[in-house]
Amino acid sequence: MQNLDNNYNSPRFLLKYDAKSGIVEYDIDNIYPNPFKVDKNQYTLIILGTPILGNISNKAQVSSEILSTGRLDQKYVKLLDGEFLFILLNRKNNTIEIANDRFTSFPMYYYILDNVLTLSYSYLDIIKVASKEKKFKIRSDILFEFLWFRRVFNDNTYDSLTKFLKPARIISFSIKGFNECVYWRPCFTKSKNSLNHNTDELARLILLSLEKKTLDLAGRNAGLFLSGGMDTRTILAAFSNNKNIELPTCFTVGYSKLGEYRVAKKLTQMIGAKHHFIHVPETYNDTRWGEKLHITGGMYNQFGPIFSGHSDKISSYSDVFFHGHGLDYMFQGMYLPGKHVKILGNNTYYKKITNLNKIDNFSEYFSRNAPYRTWKVDVESHVLPEYRSRMIGGLVERMDMIAEEGRAVCNDNFDLWEYFMIHTPFRHYSQPDIISMATNGEQRKVANDNDLFDFYLSLPIDQRKYARIMRGALSKMSPSFAKIISANTGYKIDATPTELTAHFALYKAMRVITNDQSYSHPSAKDRTWADDDIEVRIRPRLNTAVSKLSRSEYLREYLPFLDFNALDKNMIHWLDNKHPGGGLFITSLLTIENLLKKIV
Repeated sequence: MQNLDNNYNSPRFLLKYDAKSGIVEYDIDNIYPNPFKVDKNQYTLIILGTPILGNISNKAQVSSEILSTGRLDQKYVKLLDGEFLFILLNRKNNTIEIANDRFTSFPMYYYILDNVLTLSYSYLDIIKVASKEKKFKIRSDILFEFLWFRRVFNDNTYDSLTKFLKPARIISFSIKGFNECVYWRPCFTKSKNSLNHNTDELARLILLSLEKKTLDLAGRNAGLFLSGGMDTRTILAAFSNNKNIELPTCFTVGYSKLGEYRVAKKLTQMIGAKHHFIHVPETYNDTRWGEKLHITGGMYNQFGPIFSGHSDKISSYSDVFFHGHGLDYMFQGMYLPGKHVKILGNNTYYKKITNLNKIDNFSEYFSRNAPYRTWKVDVESHVLPEYRSRMIGGLVERMDMIAEEGRAVCNDNFDLWEYFMIHTPFRHYSQPDIISMATNGEQRKVANDNDLFDFYLSLPIDQRKYARIMRGALSKMSPSFAKIISANTGYKIDATPTELTAHFALYKAMRVITNDQSYSHPSAKDRTWADDDIEVRIRPRLNTAVSKLSRSEYLREYLPFLDFNALDKNMIHWLDNKHPGGGLFITSLLTIENLLKKIV
């Protein structure tokens, strides 16, 4: 195959397998760790990632055991832990098999046409190929789904050919056809243990997950992307209790040395860990927008990722990078169903959980109340009236398909709510953070651990609410870390909802009395990510691009449901009158336009 056009440092893997001839061609670029390849007799095995067997990563042993049977056996793959993807080519019977982990740590998009399987890590790469096929067609309904949720669900993509490989799958393809099996399904049986007992267990499992992921790193240096929040400081606390490897070199990425860096610096100073600030230039969203498209593949909002482009500053210090992604929704209850309780019209830190078991139409309720859907802008109001029923109805029908699949393993609607989160973990809107981290070298996700994941599924909601179990685990691993403030709130990280509500009520009173803005809640400038509402106004290239969206020929052709008059009218408020709220929505539209420009 012709080498991939990779002017950026983003991960690429593109494979074509002709079942009739048995010929396979592939290109790999910037995939870390370097793919492990073994040729033996009539077999070729490619391993991406670090499969763990017996609590340690040993690719040689895993490859030997797979090749001894000549197939990807589902019982064997189910025994493996960690982050992996296998590609096994059998030249004797002209068959290719592919197996991934339960987390989709290594995403794969694929389509089959005329006895040829095309497989790719990046949706951008595969859609460039698929768009040349006669049967290719852009799906406006899935583009709408992306605008609505800022992500895509199930195995759908923006086109009529390509599918996303869902987790815990083994697929095989030959001239005889295509087969898919699911080797693992989640279990939602709830633990009856006390919060204190489960807090101890969570601390133990986090330590064990880190141990599994560091046992093979003798002589290598670990790095940790450290913020001022709870997840990454918990990982740092685990490192301080880990005897396999020295403390990691920590990196705090941000636009300024305000809240996040100051808090992270306190943490590293407490235990003597090395710490570097990685400055993100103010022009990042203007100068690296093209790279962001390659990182997201157009499947996620381009605005998000900020961890790429820093390898020259961090690779000399660390070989393998860790981070805290995933622990938030698992153990902090970040996306639990419900609403914040209001007092005198103001939100408090109390949250009332919605009784989902009283919901009749779960899919419709989820579609309108998923906490990670596009916010600040009413997407429905930007859909032409004649299209609204069809677009939203189709979206709910697609959610029904996931619900039907989930009910086979779920006990109630609360389990089903979680199922929507985990049925394709890689497709969550925050995934570009991990992909952009992976441009700097190998990254390992502590949350991607079988035992830890099973434990999360077993927890009752009450123990995850207000991050009770996570706060407890942090306090047990490092009582001193639990006393340091959170950069997100500027208040102690183990604070209860009552303490937080009282603290900020007092701050508001002091701000009114003294007019001293230092009593304000931490703002976007104190945290890692820039404010999209501000960025679309002040970055020249970004502002020019989004201001033209309502006249885009690409959007007008492939998003016929979009009310461009409403968009044009609201652009004036968002960009000229500086009303907040439109940043996320219009950068999502820009992402779609940029992808379409590459393929049509």
